[in-house]
Amino acid sequence: MESVTTQSNTYAPFTYEEFQLIKAEIEAVGNYLPSDPGAQRKLWETCTRIRGHAENQPCGTCGKTSGLWLRCIEDIKAFVRDRA
Repeated sequence: MESVTTQSNTYAPFTYEEFQLIKAEIEAVGNYLPSDPGAQRKLWETCTRIRGHAENQPCGTCGKTSGLWLRCIEDIKAFVRDRA
């Protein structure tokens, strides 16, 4: 009987394919929040998956929420950098 070893997923909670998409998207974003609400939602969902807990998405047009979005982008960049 063969022994099956499981390899940990370096890209968890994402698959390798999802990680590659995230990497390409965050490089395109730079430090600026996309103006498209769909892109903002996807960015926030990625961030909450990385953090491991759900958070309400802040407004994408309010200046008061810029710190929340900047931290989100920084968290995604750090995640990509640590796994690239």
